[in-house]
Amino acid sequence: MGTKILLIIFFCAELFSCKQSEKTDQLLMTKIDSLQKKIDESYTPGLGEFMSNIQVHHIKLWFAGKNKNWELANFEMNEIKESIDGIRKYCSDRQESKAIGMISQWIVSILQFSKKIQHYSKIVSSF
Repeated sequence: MGTKILLIIFFCAELFSCKQSEKTDQLLMTKIDSLQKKIDESYTPGLGEFMSNIQVHHIKLWFAGKNKNWELANFEMNEIKESIDGIRKYCSDRQESKAIGMISQWIVSILQFSKKIQHYSKIVSSF
């Protein structure tokens, strides 16, 4: 009889501790999510970092075009576009970033043109 009572008490204690654990887990997950959001928003690269990045990719783009490496040129154009998107996202409060829209239109046009050149280059090289 004493063993049955002891088992019932043990079962009830285990059941209660599982519910507490679920609540604790949910609170911890909420805390982790809020901390992750703070981390994601804590570092924002400056305009200078983006501009330096664009400069490096622009030089590589020039060499890729000079050597008719259109696949690399297309990659470098996409890298420049990503940097400009980063300026739009992280540096929108800067006066210099107001003209980004004008540059973005040109980049989209150049990327479309680059794809046509790549296609044409593949056709020509197949002969």
